[in-house]
Amino acid sequence: MRFLIILLSTFLIWSCHTDSNETPQKKGKDRLVELVPEPDKELRLEAEKKEQQIQNIREKFNQIIQIKDWTKIETKELLESTEGGEANYYYQGDQIKKIVVRYFGETFRQIQEYYLDNDELIFVYHKFYRYNRPITWDSLAMKENNDDQVFDFDKSEIIEKRSYFNKKKMIQQLNQPITDTTLSQYNEGEILNDYNKLMQLITQ
Repeated sequence: MRFLIILLSTFLIWSCHTDSNETPQKKGKDRLVELVPEPDKELRLEAEKKEQQIQNIREKFNQIIQIKDWTKIETKELLESTEGGEANYYYQGDQIKKIVVRYFGETFRQIQEYYLDNDELIFVYHKFYRYNRPITWDSLAMKENNDDQVFDFDKSEIIEKRSYFNKKKMIQQLNQPITDTTLSQYNEGEILNDYNKLMQLITQ
C-alpha cells in the first residue's frame, strides 16, 4: 500500500512538472499567432475589384481596336499647337467609340487616343514624340550652330501614358518611361477637361 502511495505521488509530481513546461510554450505560440496580423480583407477585395475593372477595360479596348468598318469618321481642326492639329471621331452606329487627336509642334508631336464604351470614357492613351531637333533644323542650321545633328524623326524620344477610367474616375495610370516628367503632370482633372472639350467640339 505504501508502495502504491509513493508511486502515485511520483506520477502526480511528474505530471505537474510536464504541464508547467508545456503550458508557457503553448501560450507563447498562441501569443505569436495573435501578433501576426490577418490580411486586410477590405483592401484585398478592393485590389481584386480594381484588377477586374482594368481587365474589363482591356477587353473592351481590344474589341474597339479590332473594328475595321466604321459607320462614320468625323474630323475637326484643332488650333492649340504651333503647327496645328486635328481630332478624328470614330462612330459605330450612332455612338462614338474612339477619338484620335494629333497635335504638331516645332519640337514635338503628340497623339491622344480616347476609347469609349456606351458613351463613357474607359481608356486614354498618350504618345508623345520629343524631336531630337526642331523640324526646321536642317544641315545649314546644324553648321551655323556648330551642331552634329539635323532633325530626324526616327531619333525622337517616345513617351507614353496609359490612363484607365471607371465611371469618370481614373483608377490607374502607367507611364513609360516611369521617370519622365513630360506627361507626369497630366492628371485626371486635365484629362477629363480635354476630353469634355473634345465632346463639346463635336456638337458645334
